[in-house]
Parts: sequence; C-alpha cells; structure tokens
Amino acid sequence: MGRFFRMLMYYVSGRFIWGAKVLEKDPHVIEARFDDVLDRLNQQLVAAKDAVGSIVALRERRRGDLERLIGQETELQETLEGAEALAGDRMKDLRKAGKPDEEILTDADYKSCAAAYADAESSLVAVRADIDRVKEDIAGFSRQADDYLIQLKQMQREIAEVERKKHVTIADVSMSTQVTALQDALSGIQSSRVSKELKDLEDLRLKARGDAEV
Repeated sequence: MGRFFRMLMYYVSGRFIWGAKVLEKDPHVIEARFDDVLDRLNQQLVAAKDAVGSIVALRERRRGDLERLIGQETELQETLEGAEALAGDRMKDLRKAGKPDEEILTDADYKSCAAAYADAESSLVAVRADIDRVKEDIAGFSRQADDYLIQLKQMQREIAEVERKKHVTIADVSMSTQVTALQDALSGIQSSRVSKELKDLEDLRLKARGDAEV
C-alpha cells in the first residue's frame, strides 16, 4: 500500500512539473511575467524621478538664497562705499578746520561713519562667505541632478529593451509552439492514433469474417 501511494505521489508530482513547464511557455504567462518586471522597473523609474525633482527643488531654493545674498552684498557694498565717502569728507572738513588727527579720530560724526564702515565691511565678508557656500551647494545639487538624469535615461533604455524583448520572446515562443505542432503532425504522432484505430477496426472485421465462416 505504501508503495502504491509513493508511486501515486510521483505521478502527481510529475504531472504537476510537466504542467508547469507547459504553462510557462504559454504566451499569456510570458506576457504577464514581462509585465511584472516592467511594473517594478517603472516603479523604480518613478522613484528616481521623484529624487531628481527633490534635488532640483533644493537647487532652485538655493538659487533663490543666492539672489537674496547677492542683493545684500550690493546693499552692503553701497553702504560701505557711502560710509567711506562720508568719513573721508568729514576728515577733510576737520583738517580744513585745523583739527589734529587725534581729535579727528575722536570726532563723533567721524566715529559714526567709521563704525558704519566697519560694520558694513564685517557684514560684507560674512555675506560673501555665504555666497561662496551657496554656490557650492548649487553646484553639488546640479551634479547630483545630472547623475540622476543619466540614471533615468539608462533606466528608460532598459525599460524599452525589456519591452522589445517581451514582444520578441512572445513571438518566438508562439512561432516555436506552432512549428512544434506542425512537426508533430508531420512526424505522424497525431496520425498514429488514427492508424491504431483503423487497425483495430480491420482486426474486428477479420474476426467477424472468421466467426461467420465458422
């Protein structure tokens, strides 16, 4: 009994494997498998596009920061030049009035202009440092965006290639199936059943004739 069940299990397993092999050659199954791969590739493509979009958004935000900083730089440069001019004019006026340099340096108006100049100069140095840093950020984001765009184009080429292979594979498998069926028919695999049936009928006729003679 145990041997019988083992043989039955082997038979069922063999039928299952045979059925699976037949099924995997079905054009609809092949198309579904390719479509599954294409779905995953397209999901990766969408994720890559989102990443590029985020990087581009960050780059544009930093470009806005750069424009603002350049505006501050211009204002500070103008303030610096104005304070320098005012300090120079005040010094000239005081010297014309016969004031010594020691007294000029302690003059309230001159000190105010000098303080404005020093403050503008310090702020200008900081703003220019920020400008350099933002420019580096923009350059870095641009490089990342370019790298991702290259990857996007590569992924798009891969998807197009998979699409091409999908149609070619389905066509080849369909053709192979048709050719195999034709070869089977020509080799007599299908007609062998007909021959056996005809032989059985002929045997039956001969037997009936023999019985009649008896």
